[in-house]
Amino acid sequence: MLQLSVLRDQTDHVLAGLAKKRYATGPADVAAILDLNQRRRQLQTSHDSAQAEANELARQIGGLMKSGDKAGAETLKARTAELKQHTQSAAAELAQVEKEQQQLLYKLPNLPHTSVPEGRAAADNEIVREHGTKPELGSDAVPHWDLIKKYDIIDFELGVKITGAGFPVYKGQGARLQRALINFFLDEARAAGYTEMQPPILVNEASGYGTGQLPDKEGQMYHDAKDDLYLIPTAEVPLTNIYRDEIIPVEKLPVRITGHTPCFRREAGSWGADVRGLNRLHQFDKVEIVQITEPEHSYAALDTMVAHIEGLLQKLELPYRVLRLCGGDMGFTSALTFDLEVWSAAQGRWLEVSSASNFETYQANRLKCRYKVDGKTQLLHTLNGSALALPRIVAALLENNQTSEGIKLPAVLHSYCGFGMIIEKPVNDVLDIMKSKNKKDYTKYLFDGALHNKGQLVNAVVAKYVYKNPLVSIGKLFEIFPASIQGSWGVFTIKEQAESINNGITKKGTPAKPRYKTKPNNIIKVGQIEIATSDQWNTENISAFIEAATKVGFDINPDSTVETL
Repeated sequence: MLQLSVLRDQTDHVLAGLAKKRYATGPADVAAILDLNQRRRQLQTSHDSAQAEANELARQIGGLMKSGDKAGAETLKARTAELKQHTQSAAAELAQVEKEQQQLLYKLPNLPHTSVPEGRAAADNEIVREHGTKPELGSDAVPHWDLIKKYDIIDFELGVKITGAGFPVYKGQGARLQRALINFFLDEARAAGYTEMQPPILVNEASGYGTGQLPDKEGQMYHDAKDDLYLIPTAEVPLTNIYRDEIIPVEKLPVRITGHTPCFRREAGSWGADVRGLNRLHQFDKVEIVQITEPEHSYAALDTMVAHIEGLLQKLELPYRVLRLCGGDMGFTSALTFDLEVWSAAQGRWLEVSSASNFETYQANRLKCRYKVDGKTQLLHTLNGSALALPRIVAALLENNQTSEGIKLPAVLHSYCGFGMIIEKPVNDVLDIMKSKNKKDYTKYLFDGALHNKGQLVNAVVAKYVYKNPLVSIGKLFEIFPASIQGSWGVFTIKEQAESINNGITKKGTPAKPRYKTKPNNIIKVGQIEIATSDQWNTENISAFIEAATKVGFDINPDSTVETL
């Protein structure tokens, strides 16, 4: 909210800023506010004068009563009654004028920073810089809404059944990717000095007004009328409102906080190809970063926030660009906004994934978020940025990294996901194969190490390949997987045990007891995978195993330590 002193003392500057933001009714609204403010000051003066006179008469009445001049006291009492009625009338009118003035102030957007370019819409935004190389996909590349069906990781139809359009259900590797991105973003924010918070996702009206979502975005927010609570459109709302009606000690500045929340937006009036799939949702996850700083440090803080968000995109290996928004395209409450967009290779366009903004004193004035300088209370500056919103990040990751084998995820996410590639129908245990509808197609390729409690995971490497290629021959398996691991328990016995395991499913569908020709004499662990083997593994064995495991989607750090169990 703009300060009245600025409107009074810098009226021309205010009108120029509102014009830059394409706020059409600026001159009329500012004039109305100044008229109301003048009337408010007159009423306040009249009220205060009447109250002061009434207080003085009350003192005189006491003296007259003591001196026995009851007639004189009664005359003054009559005047006091008139003054009381006047102050009550003035107070009522003052309250109404202040309310009207406040509502008009809420309507005015923030003034743009001097660096904000002129412009009416997105086409007028300034490209500050671009980073990365746009991937060149093959002719068979498809957009993310086809990929999520192919890999069965997000279900929009199920979301429609449960809630409605725009509320997808994430499943399997899709759900794990969501959780991985959230944890990655939060870890990076903490490493950058932000304190993690977990705020409510329902806020009251005062919080909505505090950060400027109300009344400007009221039509886009989900509202529970019974309890008068709003579902948050962004974590900015609850995080920033932590400091509503607070005077923050200078030694605790700057405030740096972060939080993950689901976000809810009605997005009324949205349609077309630009909102297909994950491009626009009613519910989505986002990690937000917020700073509250002294005014002289706020634009340096904004630069660090943008750099932090760029660092996330670089680690995700996504080509991106940074835009400085023009006056006509920037947000209602912002003084300066940088948008960050990633390249969507299959859609062939840029997707906004983050906005980082400095609100200067606009939110702080609504929030009464202050600090003291030389004993004088001053407004602080507030800033926030998306770091990051998940849906379009996921869309770009899926589209830009699609291959014939699957979707290769950036290395930074492997440890968070527990896998490095999204593949069709991933098999985490060979027993999944044995329980599948087409188990007879696969049983002759299973091997007894797969049924050994310490050998299931190593043999799932081969089993995953078999699952995707059910007609593969034994000889082909030996060609694909390095000879150096064919001596491991299970892979070695695949040839010898093929016949004995061919009918290794009981009538109840449970694994039959394997017939071992040898016993494993060594159990080793590579990363998180335990392997039952009949001989000692050397460095060559381990390297070959990691290469084979990685081919079929296991995420194993090449530097994994090996231990004997």
